[in-house]
Amino acid sequence: MKPYLPFRRPFISFLFYFILITIIALASNKSEIMSLFLFLFPWLALIFFFLNMPFIRAAFQQFRMHESKKMNHVLEHGTVYFLKERYGKYSGVGGSADYDGFRVSGVKKKKHIYEAFNKLVEYIFKEKRWEHLMTSKLCGSNIVTAQGFGIILLTVTGFVLIFLKLKNFVSFIVLGLNIIIYFLLRYPLGNFVQKKLFLSFNFENAKIVGIKRVKKGLFEEGGVYFVETKILKNKKAQCSEVRK
Repeated sequence: MKPYLPFRRPFISFLFYFILITIIALASNKSEIMSLFLFLFPWLALIFFFLNMPFIRAAFQQFRMHESKKMNHVLEHGTVYFLKERYGKYSGVGGSADYDGFRVSGVKKKKHIYEAFNKLVEYIFKEKRWEHLMTSKLCGSNIVTAQGFGIILLTVTGFVLIFLKLKNFVSFIVLGLNIIIYFLLRYPLGNFVQKKLFLSFNFENAKIVGIKRVKKGLFEEGGVYFVETKILKNKKAQCSEVRK
């Protein structure tokens, strides 16, 4: 999914939090700095909340995504992949999964969705190639993971720098390592979490039941369609649902 606003760019929230931690950790008089931060806390909390909206929302809702939605998430990612192959990498095509299908935006013709979906199904079930199609660094789940990872990383670092009272040059090294670790791990970690928690391949086949044009969302581009799907789950997934 294409990022449109600051809260869809996890590095912005990471940078904001990083600056706060750096100021506190390197301040010569930490008590005065902490007093100032306590005074500004309502405004800082508001900014922090805005920049981390995807993470906060997902913490309460998305990490328990229903199995059928995870399957449609796979189909949505793959369809968007092939639509972007047609329109271009930066064409603005995006999507979101639902329980009975998925939504795609930035589409010029309905038939392009059918063609992209059929190509996806062929890749999954005939050529057995899927991973590079299904995981996306622009997916909301990756944004959520990157923000959560940044918050945890910097919070732990903040406690270490504040309470251990390290020398400034050591603090600079630790803070620099935070940036390196964040940039090296945010996408691999995001893809891992995406595959484990947000995608499901427990189905044997899938087809489109129908495609209808729907009203544009606030940040959607071009033609917007809802793709209703029918998914044939594999026996393992069906047995799991019966036990539940």
